[in-house]
Amino acid sequence: MNHRDYLVPPARPRPPAVAIRCDDAGTSIDATRGCLLATRDGIARNISLLCTAPDFERSAEMLSHLDSRQVLLGFHAAINCEWHNVYWPSVASPDRVRSLLTDQGHLTRSPNDLQSHPPDPDHLRIELTAQLDRAARCGIQFDYIDEHMNFSRLPGFRQVVHDFARRHGLLDVNARTDLYGHADLASPHAFLHSIRSGSKSPGILVFHPVVDSPLSRRFYLDPARPDAVSVARDAERRLLTDPLLIDSLSIDFESLTLGRLFALSDPDVA
Repeated sequence: MNHRDYLVPPARPRPPAVAIRCDDAGTSIDATRGCLLATRDGIARNISLLCTAPDFERSAEMLSHLDSRQVLLGFHAAINCEWHNVYWPSVASPDRVRSLLTDQGHLTRSPNDLQSHPPDPDHLRIELTAQLDRAARCGIQFDYIDEHMNFSRLPGFRQVVHDFARRHGLLDVNARTDLYGHADLASPHAFLHSIRSGSKSPGILVFHPVVDSPLSRRFYLDPARPDAVSVARDAERRLLTDPLLIDSLSIDFESLTLGRLFALSDPDVA
């Protein structure tokens, strides 16, 4: 039989590329544990660490052994603390970043709280530098930067973050907001269906996995339901480690590091 008689199978379309970002490591040890489990036993490939959070030092030690070929570690830059009963100070000296703080001297709950009196972009630069320096003292090296609660919508802040990322050799994840997508988190089947049925690759999906515990339940938004956030985020962790999703890797979707996803989309963020 001539080699030309063989039927060449059609090339299989590349499955949708997903970069799953696990945010808020450092909030508590159980938040950091949830992020690590989502990468070690699950489908996530990116963890973002809060340098302002109360369990930063212990979390930094837990995350310092990550293999960057498998999991990228991100600088989850923050100037807000959204919790009802927990307040975070700035990492920089308060007198140097006064426009970022409440009258009580701590970070605001939301970037929206700063819109009526836009803060000084120089104060953001000082605070980001202090947070990065804190990480460096713990031996942490970041691969990318993203934003807690998307604060760069404030006047002048997007340019500060962009310049900061370039100066420190970090991938500026929020430079490509078009890459962010959504998936149905109701079940593994719903998650897969929402990815398969999308008209294009869903890109970056943000999760907040935790291990539900009395400690993680200290962080809540609604005093009437103090366990709600922790329970929901524990469900996210269990979804990310579900055997069905693990078995579907490379068949129904690809789970990538943010670096690989950005390389695929060829963004101009350098």
